[in-house]
Amino acid sequence: FLVGGGEAMTEPLYLAFRKLGVLAESGRSCAPGDAQSQGMRLGEGAAYLCLEKLEFAQARGATVRAHVIGYGNAFEPPESEAVLVHVSDRAVARAIQLALEEAGLDAREIDVVASSLSGIAQFDLAEMTGITAALGGEVAVAAPKTVFGETFGASGAIAMACALTWFSGAVVAPLVQGVVTERPRHVLVLSVGYYGNASALVLRAS
Repeated sequence: FLVGGGEAMTEPLYLAFRKLGVLAESGRSCAPGDAQSQGMRLGEGAAYLCLEKLEFAQARGATVRAHVIGYGNAFEPPESEAVLVHVSDRAVARAIQLALEEAGLDAREIDVVASSLSGIAQFDLAEMTGITAALGGEVAVAAPKTVFGETFGASGAIAMACALTWFSGAVVAPLVQGVVTERPRHVLVLSVGYYGNASALVLRAS
């Protein structure tokens, strides 16, 4: 399977998020994870990964870069149907816990989180709260969207691609919490939606 996504910028998409008031204005902070952040930057891009059973990859002599060992998904609706966008720290924590259970890992075995932090303070705070609840406050957290912007349907795949580079020896960056002093073995990739949904994926270096 080719797994991933791509996103191209359009004027209607830009206008929709501008009307929601979540875009950073020129010259104002949009650093993901920063409580003073004034919004997000939009981006575009694509990333696709080949996902297959290990025996198939070995049979064709493929280079195995990582193993998918755990997945979790959770959803929590807003308190009011009038709310257009919504984030849930409990959904984030539950998705992480489910992924850890399937992977058979303890929270302390996660070396770094490839987060979905984008610069929207309310969403970033909820995500960090969920990460802390599930993994503790010392886990290293990286924010790929600092570099790539908010790429929506491509963001999860781009974060997975970042994890593959980290497994290969690239510097884990940009970090918004914690430190990574050695090449990571387990990376947890988070994807947090705008409607109370969250997904977590655990990757193990090959």
